[in-house]
Amino acid sequence: IAATLTLIALVLYSTFLKPERILAPKGQHISHILPDDSEVWLNADSELKYRSFGSQDERKVHLKGEAFFDVKHDESNPFVVETADLKIEDVGTSFNVKAKESSDIIIISVVSGEVKVTTVSDQVLTLNAGEEATYSIKTKVIGKKEVIKDNISAYADKVFVFENAE
Repeated sequence: IAATLTLIALVLYSTFLKPERILAPKGQHISHILPDDSEVWLNADSELKYRSFGSQDERKVHLKGEAFFDVKHDESNPFVVETADLKIEDVGTSFNVKAKESSDIIIISVVSGEVKVTTVSDQVLTLNAGEEATYSIKTKVIGKKEVIKDNISAYADKVFVFENAE
């Protein structure tokens, strides 16, 4: 009986509780479809972890590094990206998060739609398409810019914009 219960516990853990882990090694970019049909592109030297989420579960991922998210919107079940100090909640959008462990700065750039960013000190900032937030891990200060860089998601969509460049 004990062996059977142990086997059942292991199967349940590996099926429902064990986090999925996606790694993009240095020099590589990885595209991945999440269980809710949202798509994520991991930039080089990045990691994404999540527990398999179904229709009843919260759609939450944990990011180390940089990733571009194209989220399948579900108003009743928000999509959340967690980094070291931030919680970034999708309000129907595509956005880039740069949270490299080697950097003191986290950058969130919204390409389309809207996201809500919450800091560890419960500061809340809403970003719309074309806006960017910069957060300092040391000072715990978040700021907003009205313009994002043209090539913020070039590693994901393979579209590069050059103006007045040779």
